[in-house]
Amino acid sequence: MKTLFILGYPRSGTTLLRHILNKNKKIKIIPETSFYPKYYGSRTINYFKKKHIYDIVINGSGDPDMLQYKKYKEDFNSYIQNNNDDFKTILNFFNIQFQTEIIGEKTPLHTFFIKNIIKVFPDAKFICVERNIYNIIASMMISSNIKNYSFKKILAEIFLYRNQIKKISKNKNILFINYKELTHQPKNTIKKICNYLKIDFHENMLYPNFDFTFYNEK
Repeated sequence: MKTLFILGYPRSGTTLLRHILNKNKKIKIIPETSFYPKYYGSRTINYFKKKHIYDIVINGSGDPDMLQYKKYKEDFNSYIQNNNDDFKTILNFFNIQFQTEIIGEKTPLHTFFIKNIIKVFPDAKFICVERNIYNIIASMMISSNIKNYSFKKILAEIFLYRNQIKKISKNKNILFINYKELTHQPKNTIKKICNYLKIDFHENMLYPNFDFTFYNEK
């Protein structure tokens, strides 16, 4: 099973990239699970952990796109009772459902958990999306999902991401792309991603089922 993880700043275009990649039949990137930050906050008793992993994926990921996956909830609940209680179980399950060459997930918070992911998926590939910090802050300030954040809290969070991305910047297994390049030079940028993943580029990847006009910047 080939795996891909989309990382990067919040409000940097990770959702857009997920939709772009899902236009290629060889890839399926599931919505945000926030698995590691939520899973490590769960109890250690297996029953509670398994219940929590189920809630993360099907009920409580925080990503509205995950609602479409509720149709798998019974099969998923049965699957995790008979398999290891870890992140690999999630991707194994969806790999079985979609039967694609590459299965992946996108969660910006997983930028801080690369070492954990590599322990489970030693051959995984990563794409980290970067964006102008001022544009990220502006986007977060008007986002309904982050409406309770103060400017001070947003700024602190962005600098945490910036420091972590600096730490991983020398990792040769990570492809770094810039949001502006993705939106202003989409063909060249998507071709670069396809080369990194060793898959063919298709023109339909230029037309994701996602309205990103809200994110446009000069």
